[in-house]
Amino acid sequence: MRNKLIAEKSRTSLINYLIKDRRYKSYLEIGVQHPSNNYDSIICEKKKGVDPAARAPVTHPMTSDNFFKTNTDFYDIIFIDGLHLAEQTIKDVDNGLQCINENGVIVMHDCMPKKKLHAQRNRESRHWNGDVWKAAMYIRMNYKNVYLTVLDMDYGCGVLEVSKSQELFPKTPIEDMTWEFYETNKADGLNIMSVEEWITKNEK
Repeated sequence: MRNKLIAEKSRTSLINYLIKDRRYKSYLEIGVQHPSNNYDSIICEKKKGVDPAARAPVTHPMTSDNFFKTNTDFYDIIFIDGLHLAEQTIKDVDNGLQCINENGVIVMHDCMPKKKLHAQRNRESRHWNGDVWKAAMYIRMNYKNVYLTVLDMDYGCGVLEVSKSQELFPKTPIEDMTWEFYETNKADGLNIMSVEEWITKNEK
């Protein structure tokens, strides 16, 4: 899985690497949409997928808010790729933190848009990251008892580890997080790391 992650640098290879490396048994995906894009390729003993409008059957065809209201299970790894808006991503992370196992990981997609057009709150292009990057910045500024690294791959995959703590990045209100703020502060504000550097650090 290590070599596959280095070669592919995709969300799927990252999730499968974490599952194998840390012997995870339970996986939850928020925002499945097309199961063949990621969910179907995840190799894990127990899997759940949540999406109110998936293009193929999922285990929980509902919004993430409704899912978390009744969820009683805990998970080793949670992948968040739902509604690409900062406030919903923060809500999904907060709910995920309530049901993540000790030493578990939350993976967040779309943390590093390449163009301002891709980062609009309303979809205006074929590829759309929304303003998820603001949620990642917000976590780096306010969540001391977790550790977030954004990997420079697949439009930015945030790896949020619940067994570590982080030094907080200086706070800025979300409403003041402009595209210019992102471009100026993304390296430190998102704690960006290359895949190769992160793997080396992870495997020490």
